Amino acid sequence: MTIAAPVRIDRLQAALYTELETALDGAEVHWAHTAPTHEQLPASFVSLSMVAGPAPFNRTISQGTFANPAISIDVVVDTVTVGAAYVIELNYFNYETIGVGGDTKTTIRDRLISVVNDDTIEPVTASDDGFDELRLTADFNGAMVSLELRGPLSDASLVVSDTSVLVHDSEQSVLVNVQAYSKNREPWNGAAAMTTICYSALRSQNVVDALAQSGVAIWTKGVPTSVPVVVGGRWESRSSFDVTFAMRSVWVEDIERIETVVTDLTVGDITEQIITP
Repeated sequence: MTIAAPVRIDRLQAALYTELETALDGAEVHWAHTAPTHEQLPASFVSLSMVAGPAPFNRTISQGTFANPAISIDVVVDTVTVGAAYVIELNYFNYETIGVGGDTKTTIRDRLISVVNDDTIEPVTASDDGFDELRLTADFNGAMVSLELRGPLSDASLVVSDTSVLVHDSEQSVLVNVQAYSKNREPWNGAAAMTTICYSALRSQNVVDALAQSGVAIWTKGVPTSVPVVVGGRWESRSSFDVTFAMRSVWVEDIERIETVVTDLTVGDITEQIITP
C-alpha cells in the first residue's frame, strides 16, 4: 500500500511564508528553529514553527469510501481564448494557466503539463499523449482521487481501474506558532508591531483566499503574547501567537472487494444455485 502525502504540508509552508512576507513588506520570514547570536539577527524577523499536528480533527474509527479510481485521462484544449482560465482541479487542488496573446492549443497544453509536473509531490504524471492532448496518468492505483476540468477543456478518454480502493477523505488540524523578534527597537516598530501586521494579514480576505487556493483554511487565532528577553545585556523583544489551520487529508488504501456471491437455496427437494454479481 502506497500513501502519498495525505496532508500537503508543503502547500501550507509555501503559502503562509509568501503571504506573511508580502504583508511585512519584505521583512524576513523563516520556517526554522535557529539560535543566532544577537549580532547575527536582523533588526526584526518572523519565525514560524509547527507545534502540533497535522492530526485528525475528528478522531473516529477507520472509515472510507469504495472507489474504482481513474488510471489515466486525456484532456483536450478545446479553444484558445485570451484571458480564459484553463483549470485542472486534480486531487482537490487547482493547476491552471491563463490564455495569452499568441497562444496555441499546444502551448496551453504544454504549460498545463508543466504546472502539474512542477508539483513533485503530486502522485500524477502529466504528458503529451501524441495527439496534441494532455494525458494524466496515476503513479499508482488510487493516486487520482478526484478530477474536474474548468474553462475551455474537455476529456477525450478515461481509463478506470478494475481494482477497488478505499478512499479516506477528512480534515486535519495544524497548530502553527508565529513569533516575531526585534532588537534595540521600541514597541511601535518592534516585535509587537510585526505581530499586529501578521495578525491583520491572517484576517485579510485576500490572504484567506490565497491560503484557500492552497487547500488551507484558518480556524482560530490565539491572543498575542509578549515575551521580551535580555540577551548578553542587550534587549530583544518577542511577541507570539498561535494559529490553527485546517487542511484536507486524502489517501487511499488497497482493498479486496467481493464481486460475486454464490449461494445454494433449497426449497423442498429442489436445490437451486443463485449467483449474485
